[in-house]
Amino acid sequence: MANHKLTILATMQLVRNRNVPMLMETYREVTQKIETALLPLWAEFIGLAHNQLLALRYFEMIRNMFFSRITDNTLHNDFLVMLAPEAKGLVLDLNRT
Repeated sequence: MANHKLTILATMQLVRNRNVPMLMETYREVTQKIETALLPLWAEFIGLAHNQLLALRYFEMIRNMFFSRITDNTLHNDFLVMLAPEAKGLVLDLNRT
């Protein structure tokens, strides 16, 4: 994650400044590319490869949570190591009920 710190922080600024039309459009373009690249991997990781639409909806929620929690001080691999299993665990718990 440290290799992509600048990209993550720039995307975070796009999220936080979506009220500016040009930044909102840039945010949409960036997130579309990220979703296209990551969705198959994400869906498989959380056990929803059979339901990509639901996996995308959950990815959007987790992405929003990620950007609300992330700061320059918390932008390190330990943060992701904690967040990823937490996100996957919720899906596993829901599947057990």
